[in-house]
Amino acid sequence: MQYQLAFGFFIGQKPNGWTNLLLATVCLFIPVVGPLVLLGYQAEMAERLVRDPDLRRYPDFSFDRFVELLTRGLWPFLLSLIAALVFIPVLIAAVFAAVAVGAAANSPGVGAALAVAVYFFGIIGVNAIMIPVQFYAEMANRFDLGGAVRFTLSFMKLVGGRAVVALLVLMLLTVPLLFLGMLACFVGVYPASIVGMMAGQHLMVQLYLDYLDRGGEEIVKTPTDAERRRRRRREEDEEDELYDDER
Repeated sequence: MQYQLAFGFFIGQKPNGWTNLLLATVCLFIPVVGPLVLLGYQAEMAERLVRDPDLRRYPDFSFDRFVELLTRGLWPFLLSLIAALVFIPVLIAAVFAAVAVGAAANSPGVGAALAVAVYFFGIIGVNAIMIPVQFYAEMANRFDLGGAVRFTLSFMKLVGGRAVVALLVLMLLTVPLLFLGMLACFVGVYPASIVGMMAGQHLMVQLYLDYLDRGGEEIVKTPTDAERRRRRRREEDEEDELYDDER
């Protein structure tokens, strides 16, 4: 897994990477629809990264496409919501069961420690399931619960171990990033969280490509390497022209 690239590609691979970070951060302050727009942007980012052999190219963020990104983010939001409604109550019940075990053993300390452990590993498990569900909806760009379930089961079977490790590393690396954001008068927490989100999306793309290499079924048709190179050259030409115009 390329963790350094995952955390650095968003602002380090484009001349206007910092502008993308600023505009994406603004979405965090827009009630309700802002997170949906971010989901739509992440979906387009995943599509572009999957097509790029170097895993570096991604589209610029633009509020001119606000409605389009909002619509694109609706499907992953709905599927994530359904997954949360299924698994979050199970996690809560497991935490209460752990507390009840401690109470039955007349050892509240043991119950509390067990509840914390259940919650920690439960959160990891829930996210390990919800993230592939959301990714499927982002790539498929439609509401397909059955397809999301089939993809998630196949994904966890082929790369589930690597996915859990990647999630743990992502969490460990994001914590100090958020801490640095807090040192910047707390305001830096918001752009730091965006960097963490984009790093998570990049890692998910890496896992998806690994999943395909291991024989997994494509969500949508993935271009060949030759097609990727041709598209990349076109995208580079378009971005170079845009950059020249901006200068």
